[in-house]
Amino acid sequence: FNTQTTGRIASILMMEDTPEKLQYLRSFSRWIDYGCRPALGLSGSFKVDGGAFHHRNNYPAYAVGGLDGAVNSVWLLQDSEFEISRQSHENLKFALLTMRKYCNLVTWPLSLSGRHPDGKGKLIPWHYARLAEVGSPDKTEKIDTELASAYLRLNYGKKDSYSKKFTKAGIIPEKAPEGNWGI
Repeated sequence: FNTQTTGRIASILMMEDTPEKLQYLRSFSRWIDYGCRPALGLSGSFKVDGGAFHHRNNYPAYAVGGLDGAVNSVWLLQDSEFEISRQSHENLKFALLTMRKYCNLVTWPLSLSGRHPDGKGKLIPWHYARLAEVGSPDKTEKIDTELASAYLRLNYGKKDSYSKKFTKAGIIPEKAPEGNWGI
């Protein structure tokens, strides 16, 4: 998702409107959908427990790039015949919400840094805002309040367009996650 989504979708969208273009859009949608489903074993990418695997480990340094492609694709395909399944949307959302727990606030621990042990690895708050704009996976909310609330906390109270939109909708920053979680 990190290196291939933008090029793939751009190549498809540049095509003339033909049955072949429709076929490619459906294939792209299916690729994103399957890639956001829970991955088995040590395979990449998003796990049922919220981990984001690469190189057979929970690897947030690679996850943030993959989340760019996944979140942008889900946002782009929303409310169309090409949108991803509820299961995939829920799994992607859970991976984001899990990341904000082990990063608390935005920097992941050195123990999850893999070959990037410089202490500079951070989650990207706008992933939460962009996916929140898609709405809840069950389609009951136009703005996913859980993701928007997480974004407001992670974004340090900055007043950007997402923050203004979410605040205007009555969403407040979440409390910092604490405690232990099981699945």
